[in-house]
Amino acid sequence: MEKQVKYLKIKIPNWLNKPTIFSKMLAIILLIGLPIAGFFIGYNYKEKIATKNNEKKVIECEFEGSDPEAMNNYPNKYIVNPGDNLKSIANNELDNKFTINEIKYFNLNNNEIQTATPGAILTERLSINLPPKEASIYSNIIIRSGVIFLDDPLVKQEYGWGIKWRFETATLRGFQRSFIEDQIESGEIKDGDCVTVIYQSFDGNIKPISVFKQN
Repeated sequence: MEKQVKYLKIKIPNWLNKPTIFSKMLAIILLIGLPIAGFFIGYNYKEKIATKNNEKKVIECEFEGSDPEAMNNYPNKYIVNPGDNLKSIANNELDNKFTINEIKYFNLNNNEIQTATPGAILTERLSINLPPKEASIYSNIIIRSGVIFLDDPLVKQEYGWGIKWRFETATLRGFQRSFIEDQIESGEIKDGDCVTVIYQSFDGNIKPISVFKQN
């Protein structure tokens, strides 16, 4: 014998079952308001994320790219003594009389050095940039200034003649973090600092020879 199923009938009030002026107004407000509110919430969130991700990318340095004026901050200076010339400085200070061109390249904004012949006596007490002894006379010297980032190995930007770096184990043209590890540990160079990098290029190989902070 089949059992009869009894259904419980619930009477829904008319005000819940039929559209009213209030429900229509609420629907219109939600239909228009929710997308607008969602747009502004998403836009503000995007701006916050973009600001957080790019806060270091907008750092402006006094020197960027290949500006020779950046060498004014180069730390390894030499004060010309009486009777000094380019040949004697190269021989006595760099142990190589053939490094005259390197001395000139490190002093691109010094007119006296640029026009001096190897044996010409230089002005006494003249301050010049002295290349490190590691500089090779057979390689092109390249000077680049920009922002250095130490905390993000994924971002590496190069724009125009300027360069911005971020590296950990990553490299930029063969330039490894280990080259300036001592300067990082001592606090001489920090994340986001404006720096100038001097390196040499020969047959596609890169040899960094100096990194120093801009003032």
